[in-house]
Order: sequence, then C-alpha cells, then structure tokens
Amino acid sequence: MIGEKSNIGLPDTEGEIGYWIGVPFWGQGLIPEAVRELIRHAFVDLRLQSLWCGYFEGNEKSKRAQEKCGFTYHHTEKDIHWKLMNDIRTEHITRLTRQEWKRRMETRTLVGDGLKQ
Repeated sequence: MIGEKSNIGLPDTEGEIGYWIGVPFWGQGLIPEAVRELIRHAFVDLRLQSLWCGYFEGNEKSKRAQEKCGFTYHHTEKDIHWKLMNDIRTEHITRLTRQEWKRRMETRTLVGDGLKQ
C-alpha cells in the first residue's frame, strides 16, 4: 500500500507491506521470498524511498522474517483496534529505506550456488 492507502498514513514516496500465511505453509521461507520481491519492486520499479512493515506483539516468526529482509525496528503502536479481527493489538513497526536496501545488495557476495550476506 502506497502513501495514504497505507494503514499508517505515509507520503506518496513510501509504502507499507503486509502479509499473512496459513499454518500449513509456515517455515518454508515463502514470506521472506515474497517480501524480497516486493522490496525489489518497490525500490527499483516504483522508486519508493522507504518501506514499512509491522508485526503483532508475540509474533516472533513475523519479526524474524522482517529482520531477514533487512527491516529494522522503528516504533511500537499500542492498543490499536484491528477492524478485520475486531480486537485490540500492539504492533511493532519496522522500516527499510532504499539506501539501506541498496547497501545490503552491494554487500551480497556469491558463495557456492547461492547468495550469502
């Protein structure tokens, strides 16, 4: 979601990534793979300056997926009403800037048959 379409009200030069995946698909690396492509699209094709993402309190798997993709903690929103689930949640917000992403891409080196940071 770009700009005002975001849940957190962003300028048009920034976007927000959200995701959900069913339990049978946990632990297969699908979220980091999809998020990496969304990041590439956002920074290369759309030329956005920053991307935001969030995870609910206690969701360590989502936190880890975001960290793997380069997002870092920015702030916490407490007692937020989530209409979709009709409950109150605490969400930790993470961010990745285009410059941070570019630096990560520059430091990647080819190792064997894959990439390693």
